[in-house]
Amino acid sequence: MKTAKFFSVVILVTGLMSCTKKEDTRLDCEKNDTGTIILTNNDPNSFTVSVDGVNKGAVQGGQVVHLTVPAGTHSVRVVGQSGSHPQNIMFDPFVLAKCGEMAFTIEDTRPDCEKNNTGTIILKNTDPDPFTVYVDEVDKGTIQGNQIIRLTVPAGTHSVRVVEKSGWILSPQETNFAAFVLATCAEKTCTWD
Repeated sequence: MKTAKFFSVVILVTGLMSCTKKEDTRLDCEKNDTGTIILTNNDPNSFTVSVDGVNKGAVQGGQVVHLTVPAGTHSVRVVGQSGSHPQNIMFDPFVLAKCGEMAFTIEDTRPDCEKNNTGTIILKNTDPDPFTVYVDEVDKGTIQGNQIIRLTVPAGTHSVRVVEKSGWILSPQETNFAAFVLATCAEKTCTWD
């Protein structure tokens, strides 16, 4: 009897296998599923910031605040704190925060006279004759008869004097209105006949 021999050969190919942890190169906001709301306050006054009804503190004049929030839709509210120019500001009621930044700016809505710290003096000449106008003894020009002029001056107290073009100074009782004028952001009107 002949015996048949069968050989079974298994060739195993083994390679060098390495298991290394791959570095997560995603942005932090992607890893954490967050977004950033940026508030820039161009107004000199302070504002209280709330996100989803939760007070997030104040943003001072000239300050930039970065608020990290979970990704999703959020309500952002900014309210002026009490002061010389309180105001309510409501941004779009809902902000979609996603990986990245959503920026808002609080604009300085004060009148120019407050921003520039100036006031306006209005002079009304109801006399038909022209007069030379002096503010703080500086010639500001001529106001014609039956004319109104506006002079912007720094905030504070100023002397105002009007002199007839002929050179005669008005009598004191007619110029008492303009002895000193306090210029604030409001307008101060001086009238004479």
